[in-house]
Amino acid sequence: MTPFDAKSPSESATTLAQVMFPEHANVFQTVHGGELLKMMDTAAGVCASRHQGGPVNTKALGGIVFHAPVPINCLCTCKAHITYIAEKVIEVYTELSVENTSWEKPVLGVTGYFYYVGIDVTAQKAVAARPLKVTTSEEAAAFEAGKHRLEQNLQLAKA
Repeated sequence: MTPFDAKSPSESATTLAQVMFPEHANVFQTVHGGELLKMMDTAAGVCASRHQGGPVNTKALGGIVFHAPVPINCLCTCKAHITYIAEKVIEVYTELSVENTSWEKPVLGVTGYFYYVGIDVTAQKAVAARPLKVTTSEEAAAFEAGKHRLEQNLQLAKA
């Protein structure tokens, strides 16, 4: 596969899991939001790097929503997949769920979008993003929504 062959979201999808311990806690004895964002950025960064086939840098975050407090000693699982590609921008949707052995099923903890650019390490500059191969109606809808999100963000940046 050459660097510019399109890849589907499933080819670079990433899952990262970690038990959150007391050293991750805030003053309320729940997991500090920064710890959760760090975990999400790691999962999304691996996903973007897999898609790009090389190093990436975090450019921006968007639409971060904390749905529920995350208790310490719970298992957090981050799932990340590519939703949109622009010329040099890779958008990754990341969802963090929380699981405790006493709960029947995991609970949604945090969701958000992470934006990356591929980097040419030698030239120290952003490079074109690898195209996204959209194969399902869900992927097509996510791609169109991503295009709209990026357009809105660019308008906000100009204001």
